[in-house]
Amino acid sequence: MKKTILTLILSIFLVGLLSATSVNTYYNLNLNYNKGEITLLSNEIEQSLDLIDNSVGEYSVALFDYKGNILDIYFFDVPNEVIYDALDENGTISGGGEMILDEVNFTLSIPYYKNATRILIYDQNVTRKLEIDVSFYSKEYEQYKEFNATNQNVSDEEEPANQVDKSVNDDVTKEKTFFEKLSNYWWVLLIILLILLVIIINYIRK
Repeated sequence: MKKTILTLILSIFLVGLLSATSVNTYYNLNLNYNKGEITLLSNEIEQSLDLIDNSVGEYSVALFDYKGNILDIYFFDVPNEVIYDALDENGTISGGGEMILDEVNFTLSIPYYKNATRILIYDQNVTRKLEIDVSFYSKEYEQYKEFNATNQNVSDEEEPANQVDKSVNDDVTKEKTFFEKLSNYWWVLLIILLILLVIIINYIRK
């Protein structure tokens, strides 16, 4: 009975510790590819314990902040190539090959940035194919707009842009998610786990 309780407690703490140290946040972009054109079907924010990678290809996606600065660039491939098998009348594989689809739906997952406002997608010729507004998910951009709305009379000599940056950075820092806060203190959870383990072992030995 004591061993069962020990196993259960350790399992709970280990799951909590792993969750706190490996949560990743992504933009999930559900896209449609149709003869070279890319359109957005839907987009959302997702948190995952897994590291999500896209197949590297000739297409690129860039994230921009509210000032127009590039935050990051990723390369991806459109999954419109299909390998197929040809069957004869007896159901035996008699051939096969590769087929290029004119249209396909796929999901593109890219890391989340709290200060991103736009996502641009380019084809292999660096031609812009799609622009996605993600300011709705941006904490920093929302704070920036609110600051500007309430401080329209600030003079040029007071350098409002610098004040915006400071205000935004201070507010965003305070708005860390539960997972971000927890991941910063993973070592505390580890110490608690070790102390609890020692206490339980001593209890069982009695």
